[in-house]
Amino acid sequence: MEYLSLNIQAGGALKIENGSGPVKEGDMVSLEMNNEEVKLLLNVLERYHSHLEVEVKRTDRREFREALKEREAKLVALIGKVKALAKE
Repeated sequence: MEYLSLNIQAGGALKIENGSGPVKEGDMVSLEMNNEEVKLLLNVLERYHSHLEVEVKRTDRREFREALKEREAKLVALIGKVKALAKE
């Protein structure tokens, strides 16, 4: 079975343990997944994106909407990276 490598830069809320303790912001994390797992991750990200789009449209507070739009932009970029890994 072929495994693909997905590297993720850890952010503030990401809690992942490695052999030397918690991953800190800015650390790179390597995650091995097969193609089926990549497709599942892509599906989860795309579903969250559709929910996030609705939340952006329904939000009245400008500051919160802008924060959601920033999150959405990062999510769209991540979806693009995961799509590049997924094989048909």
